[in-house]
Amino acid sequence: FARAAGGGVANTAELMKRHLRRKANQKIVASKAEVEAIVRELDSGEALAARLAAAQAGAGTSVGGGGPLAAADAYYDDVCARLEAVGLDADLSERWPDRLRIPRRAADGGGSHFEGPLLEAAARAHARMDALSDFAAATRQVGAKAAELRNLPAAVRFPGTEASSKLARLSDVSLRVAACLEDLYAPDTLQALAGRWGRAGLPVGALEAAGRALARELVAVPTLACELGLEVAARAAREPPAMRP
Repeated sequence: FARAAGGGVANTAELMKRHLRRKANQKIVASKAEVEAIVRELDSGEALAARLAAAQAGAGTSVGGGGPLAAADAYYDDVCARLEAVGLDADLSERWPDRLRIPRRAADGGGSHFEGPLLEAAARAHARMDALSDFAAATRQVGAKAAELRNLPAAVRFPGTEASSKLARLSDVSLRVAACLEDLYAPDTLQALAGRWGRAGLPVGALEAAGRALARELVAVPTLACELGLEVAARAAREPPAMRP
């Protein structure tokens, strides 16, 4: 058995972890040019800015509308795929300056494969990617709630479902949308996130606009509830008096 760092015997899990770490290090070093390209791209923010500028004239602010939110979301997915290809974790569990400080063998001159200014750039790139990850999660949450609201009319008008089930769905969706709005758009929360996202060059204004649009779409819920109530009343009126509730 191999010796653990504290002098004990390393167990199988520790040995496997070290093996995977070495394999990942080898992959990162073999992809050094692309790793450096990703780090410099995220550090400068120019590629993200170009994507957002190209999408600025897109349709609206919705996630799927081709506007800046969709562009930021797509850029995040692209970077995640590139990170995976070079062996860097997109979950950002380890700061990139620490992760890239991979020692070079003494026979190869010692030191680290990634040094100096590149590690400084990696710290800034990690911060931007961290902000981009949170922004993408918020964007997708707003997009998912908007999709739920858009699906409500078809669900309410579907003839094969009981009115009580339809009313329960209206209530559930409206509560989830309200919780999303409260989580993301509470003044203290939004102020803290907006500053961080803004410094990363992300389209905070577009996300705020998407939140306002989502709040306006909530109007559909009471409208559909009234429609459902009128339908139930009309159906009851057509029934023989003895069968009415």
